[in-house]
Amino acid sequence: MSRIMPITPINNVEQLAVELKAIRRQLKLSQQALAERSLLSRRTITNAETGHSVGLFEFTRMA
Repeated sequence: MSRIMPITPINNVEQLAVELKAIRRQLKLSQQALAERSLLSRRTITNAETGHSVGLFEFTRMA
């Protein structure tokens, strides 16, 4: 069962980090669970949620 979320433009890295964390929490996933599902490290998830550098490849794996 998939819910379509409205698309809103994100203007900066900090806003993107906040949105990513909010979506993960809305889905009731821990950072570790998201990391396992996306085949990334928990550290990569943490970096993305705190606005640190994450490559485009890694970022798209979280989608």
